[in-house]
Amino acid sequence: MRISSNSLYTHLRKQYRLYWHRWYQMQRRCTDRLQPAYRNVRVCKDWQGEQGFVNFYDHMGLPPTPEHQLDRVNPFGHYEPGNVIWATKTENMNNMRVHHKGDGRFKKLAIENGLNPRTYYKRVRKGWNMKLAATKPSRNRNKRK
Repeated sequence: MRISSNSLYTHLRKQYRLYWHRWYQMQRRCTDRLQPAYRNVRVCKDWQGEQGFVNFYDHMGLPPTPEHQLDRVNPFGHYEPGNVIWATKTENMNNMRVHHKGDGRFKKLAIENGLNPRTYYKRVRKGWNMKLAATKPSRNRNKRK
């Protein structure tokens, strides 16, 4: 019995809902400019559309654990075979673009200046100069008196 690609897609989507959602978010992050997580990164043609999930599933398989996320080996590259792996959240966070700019010097500078690394990364994502993001003191809105 041969399964049509449409029914295979539906079957995989239902059976592997969590992983389908990760694939879907990857698509959305790369195509919907109104998304806050939009990145000017492409998804290879084989991984697009309904058949794309089937191809993605065939290529990537299931992650080792439910906690694993999609990560690009080269954070400046596109979502394509050979550049996408399953990684833990920590591995994924350490492979962010900001870590590849300035060799982490500014993150260390931010920590030395008493800044929370999260504050530093938020500033850089908003477009701040990395040196200013690492040296300007935070306002600490939630600081208790």
